[in-house]
Amino acid sequence: MPAVTADKIINGDTFAKENPAETLIKVEKFLGLEQFSNLQDYFFSSEKGFRCAKNSGCLHDEKGHKFPPLNQTVAAKFRRYFKPFNKEFYKLTGIDFHWK
Repeated sequence: MPAVTADKIINGDTFAKENPAETLIKVEKFLGLEQFSNLQDYFFSSEKGFRCAKNSGCLHDEKGHKFPPLNQTVAAKFRRYFKPFNKEFYKLTGIDFHWK
């Protein structure tokens, strides 16, 4: 199995919180592509609370919405089920996302 390293993993939380171009530029370099993305391609929308693309705008209202709270009994079952898989992921990548 090829080595899985942190530079090949995209953290969706970071991608959404920071300028997406930072991650996209890293992906373009990793794939050996000519750089297409630029930091200036995105702006922070205080109305939406995240960055939006200058050329296409922000996500529509149905995107980026808040989900209703998850039943705590169901959440506990999910945590128990995924715990060994998360530990293996951490071990393989060296990345701990601090998932509960």
